[in-house]
Amino acid sequence: MSLKDRLIELGKNLPAQFQPQQDGTLATEYVVAERRWLLSRKKVTYRCRVRVDEARRAVRMFEMLKESGFGLSSSSDDIGPGFGFKKETCKTTGPAREGGIDEQARLLGRQYKCEFDFSAVRNVVKQAATEAGYAFSMCLTDP
Repeated sequence: MSLKDRLIELGKNLPAQFQPQQDGTLATEYVVAERRWLLSRKKVTYRCRVRVDEARRAVRMFEMLKESGFGLSSSSDDIGPGFGFKKETCKTTGPAREGGIDEQARLLGRQYKCEFDFSAVRNVVKQAATEAGYAFSMCLTDP
C-alpha cells in the first residue's frame, strides 16, 4: 500500500476524508463552525493539502483556518461581517499552529462545543510519514 493510499485510509477517522487532486496532492476541507443570521453569514473552514514526493521520500503539508463572512452587522457589538477589528493570539511552533478552534467559534456569536483539534490531522499525517520512512515538513504556502 502506498503512503497516499494509507493517508486516504487514515482520513476515514477524521472529520473530512482526504481526496486525491489532479495536481497529485491530497486535500481535505471541513466546515468547523457556521452561523447564519438574517442577512449575514460567518463560517470557519479548515483546509489541508498534503504532497507526497516519492522520489525524495518526503511529505509536505499545508494547513489553514479560513474565516469568511458576508452580510450586514446589526451593531458595533456584533462580530458579524462588516467593519471592525479583532486581536487574536495563538501558539506557533515553526510553521505549525497549535490549539483548538474555540476562539473562532466564539466570534460567531455563540459558544460552540468544538471537538475539532486541527493539530490531530497534522499528527496523523506526520505519524504515517514517519512510519513509512518519509521526511515530514510543514509549508507556509500550498505545496
